[in-house]
Amino acid sequence: MMNRVVVAINGSPACMQALDVAAKMIAPSGTVLCVDVEDIMAFYREYAVDSYEGEMAEDAEFFRNEWNKEARKIKEDVLHKASDLHLAAEWHILKLKPGQGGPAEALYKFAQREKAEAILVGQHRGSHLIEGLLGSFPRWLVTHSALPVVVVPPPQSKEARAAEGQNA
Repeated sequence: MMNRVVVAINGSPACMQALDVAAKMIAPSGTVLCVDVEDIMAFYREYAVDSYEGEMAEDAEFFRNEWNKEARKIKEDVLHKASDLHLAAEWHILKLKPGQGGPAEALYKFAQREKAEAILVGQHRGSHLIEGLLGSFPRWLVTHSALPVVVVPPPQSKEARAAEGQNA
């Protein structure tokens, strides 16, 4: 059992599943450090892909406000789930600044500073093209971290679980 683990939080089903895994890894007196990385550029890219012909009608402050609104909701959901799992959880937001590296590197440095024993991160289920262009958060951690990294897949759908049961 571990005493301190970091869980990368982005609100995805996979990161919520990572909390379930953390509950199995952490000692009763241990702490789960739930970390959301404020990556406004990634948030901006999501809007850019959805916007009309790639033109952005909003300014940077709009994206920061939207990120903060979403982060508050994610924090509420995560801390509620941690409470349901009887986890001692701390909430942290890492704010990226130019020249400090990417989000995965920031998370890794945080984990080192906090003397975490492992990092849990949700599996990325996005486009291979986007991953190739932008990199992969879990892949960076797996290839650069000296700490153990657990990449947690999202929960299976009911249909997938049913199909697996029929094939067993």
